[in-house]
Amino acid sequence: MLPSPSFDVEHARVKLGLGSTGGEPLVVYGMQNVGTAMPVKAEELRLSNETIRNLAMGVLPDESDPADGLLGMDALSHYLVVLDRARMRLKLLTPDGGEAAEFRSWPSLSLTRRAVKGAAASLWLMRANVSGVSVTSLLDMAPA
Repeated sequence: MLPSPSFDVEHARVKLGLGSTGGEPLVVYGMQNVGTAMPVKAEELRLSNETIRNLAMGVLPDESDPADGLLGMDALSHYLVVLDRARMRLKLLTPDGGEAAEFRSWPSLSLTRRAVKGAAASLWLMRANVSGVSVTSLLDMAPA
């Protein structure tokens, strides 16, 4: 969908018909470093059999192997997202669809978004209980 690392970013952006938003480069915060991405708008993005239209996203520079682009969690805001951690797969369900109903009774946790001071990044926190003591935990989705 987005350019492979072997493509020149501008060449791939044009080839894929991704129009620049004309905005400033996006600042991308990773655990190891900070980088930038070119803001573009895709008329259509397909994730499995779901289609998201007119989505703003970032095209990363060529040296960003293995990722080609940046897709924020806000792109999935219209879905009930179920993570199959064992298989590392996301299931995208429409909130009003019948398939989503069975997940409503599953145990769930509230996530709290916290901005990182001096950065346009957020951390996601959740409450947990360790040996009877309530603690705030940072949600880390990385594989073990």
